[in-house]
Amino acid sequence: MNPLNKLFEMFSPEFVLRNPLYASMLLGGFVPLIGAFLVIGRKSILALALPQVSTLGVAAIVWIATYYGLDLGSQKSGPLFLMLALLGAFSAMAAALGWQFLVEKRAHTPEDAETGAIYALAAAGTLAIAATNLVPELGLLDVLKGEILAIPDSLLIAEAAGFALIGIFLFLFARPLHFILYDRLLAFASGLPTGVLSGLILALVSSTIALGGLCAGPLTVFAFLVLPSLSFLPFVRHIKSLYFLSSIAGLACAFTGFWLSYCIEQFTLPVPAAQVLLLAMVWFGTRFLIAIGAVGKSKEKKEANELPSIIDDAPAIPAALHTDESYRGSIRFKDVSYEYANGRVALEHASFETGNEEFIALIGPNGGGKTTVLKLIMGLLSTQKGEIEIVGQIPSRLGRDRRLIGYVPQDTAVRTHFPATVMDAALMGSYSSLGLLSKPGKNEERAALDALGEVGLAGLEDVLARTLSGGQQQRLAIARALVANPRILLLDEPTSALDERGQANLFELLKRIKKHHRLTVLMVSHDVPAMLKAADQLVCLNRKIVWSGPSSIYNEEVRRKLYGYCAL
Repeated sequence: MNPLNKLFEMFSPEFVLRNPLYASMLLGGFVPLIGAFLVIGRKSILALALPQVSTLGVAAIVWIATYYGLDLGSQKSGPLFLMLALLGAFSAMAAALGWQFLVEKRAHTPEDAETGAIYALAAAGTLAIAATNLVPELGLLDVLKGEILAIPDSLLIAEAAGFALIGIFLFLFARPLHFILYDRLLAFASGLPTGVLSGLILALVSSTIALGGLCAGPLTVFAFLVLPSLSFLPFVRHIKSLYFLSSIAGLACAFTGFWLSYCIEQFTLPVPAAQVLLLAMVWFGTRFLIAIGAVGKSKEKKEANELPSIIDDAPAIPAALHTDESYRGSIRFKDVSYEYANGRVALEHASFETGNEEFIALIGPNGGGKTTVLKLIMGLLSTQKGEIEIVGQIPSRLGRDRRLIGYVPQDTAVRTHFPATVMDAALMGSYSSLGLLSKPGKNEERAALDALGEVGLAGLEDVLARTLSGGQQQRLAIARALVANPRILLLDEPTSALDERGQANLFELLKRIKKHHRLTVLMVSHDVPAMLKAADQLVCLNRKIVWSGPSSIYNEEVRRKLYGYCAL
């Protein structure tokens, strides 16, 4: 039978390998969607380890059940086997992730190294179990060798239903999940439930791997997780485009690989091998295009060279975005002390208070507690001793009102692996006020456009955010914070990478938006001369509050008190 006839045969309802074909296509269409999360989040080594861990879990629970006399071989197509297999897969992945989290927290070792060790142990354990005489009738050795398996109707239905449910969750929670991938700290500072959302990401990843691992070997699942997204990431401007291209490529490679394998008599080319080879060809083809300069980084550099430079004189401020008289922000620390788990004392009886609409600079030596203050304000750390009030509330009780605190981190560089335009990045500032299931509308888009105009980025909405210069990315971070309508704006070392002219432009911009939005601005900095020019008030911190007051009366005596000793 020629290849074309075999192609038509595959579409026939009576095709003897119909279920394996459908299972392969489900794997190719859905697994790359979740793989995009792992690739963007730089968790490719986790994508390698978890399928192997899932296979170990299935093998282990089958081995245990068979050892105690439960005949799973005759029930392979039944619900009991499916239930036990999924239980084993989920249990193994949960144990591996929990162990990795515990070891990283206690041992402070590299994450990739710990994940690699888990992969090696899982692979060895799987091979050891597969070599016994208790599980060969269940096809485990066939899975490891990449041979085609019979897929019962129950497993195919479970796979289809599971992937459909995963797709629904991915669609409903897409935007907050994207924000978590973009920057978990910023998402938390915006008031999103980052713990819940991070758990949802792990649940989606684990469920996808568990379902895929029942129909294909661990290396096949890994290839579909990583290669499609990795192939198209340099080319896309939006994450939705990455989803679409990855899914189409995975589906096409799954079907074509099955067809090629079926065309070769006696299956001398295993289906998974054909599918992975096709995925590798797609990946190699995209890298070849990048290497010859047709697309990708060279195009981005050209686009970046064509961008206008940062506008020195900020444009006229548009009509006021905030008119509510209650739009105020205050920060109050009263006798606050904080000690880290390793025994390092960061704060000792620190007390200070800011007024509304002030520009405050928090200065002091390294190790003096400035970053700890920011984390306490944002609720990243819990108060141990003393009292903290932010806009009249305890930080831990702010919840979604954390969006009242705008945050501009020290590293404002847009993640080079995250596909987003300037408009996409600015709109992330609106996610906290929308709820988990809502999407930005015209009001949010208008607020984002106004904020981009205020910081001098008007006209760059459709430009890839990662192509902006360092100064432009810093302004983009400020714009994103403004979209959330904050009362307080926190900035962590914003002048560290700016020259004198850049600092002057930044301070002028901050003064404008402070006045227009009636903000309280708190800036952490080591640059005391610059802060003396920009800030209304100084808070001098070296574990304790050494001095606080108007910047105009800061003198040499205060400087000696502040920098005469340093907590090491």
